[in-house]
Amino acid sequence: MKTLFYTVTIFSLSHFAYSQVSDRFFSANVPDISASEQQKQGGSIIGTVIDIIDRNPIDNATVEILGTGLKFNTLKDGQFKISNVAQGFYQVRGTAAGYDLQTQNNLYVEEGKQATAFFMLKKIGLKETVENADTSPVPISTKSPSYPDEARKNGVQGIFYFMIEISETGSIVSAKCAERNVYAEEGKLKDAQVIQKYTQAVNQMEKEALESLWQWKFKPAMKDGIPISSRVTIPVKFKLDSSPKEEKKEKK
Repeated sequence: MKTLFYTVTIFSLSHFAYSQVSDRFFSANVPDISASEQQKQGGSIIGTVIDIIDRNPIDNATVEILGTGLKFNTLKDGQFKISNVAQGFYQVRGTAAGYDLQTQNNLYVEEGKQATAFFMLKKIGLKETVENADTSPVPISTKSPSYPDEARKNGVQGIFYFMIEISETGSIVSAKCAERNVYAEEGKLKDAQVIQKYTQAVNQMEKEALESLWQWKFKPAMKDGIPISSRVTIPVKFKLDSSPKEEKKEKK
């Protein structure tokens, strides 16, 4: 059984949000461990570090848990994972060369489970604007979609972009898929070819992603200290650890 991971970064009205579900995490192989073994290893913190203006991931940014010595340098996609974190509340800091640091307080990590931390760093000396000075919607409860069996079996992978409307109370008002970028057979088939050949698998992936998003809860966006409604784009990425052919060879 493969373990699915996701990370989400949310931005305000005109910004970009990111979510990922994958059979592997940040290009690293994830061992198949039992629940009891996972608890012994403690919890973990996963997330993404991006530039608040151009929304690009920041490579080699440092995310550290203050007072513990635990840290992780982000990969090219801006993602990170800090493992073996004991249960408790923490201060987590994101830093990168040329950027102001950002600290998140009272992040709770539960034993054997994952917590998420998202960093939107501002370049040093950049003046605040009305748009990026306001508080963006923040997910306070998320759910990772499952990887459909048919999609996994046929090696269908890709990313689905969802337009999400969030009310001033933090609840989702509407959610719909705006774009699908999929591929299969080790990248030989893309988009329309995949949708035509694996229609049911692609539709099931979109359905699983949408159903999971409807279970999210948010802290609403704020403007001048007042909760407001907002819209965000959340991509959900499905990626396999290995192709079906490689899995068969491993089983022999």
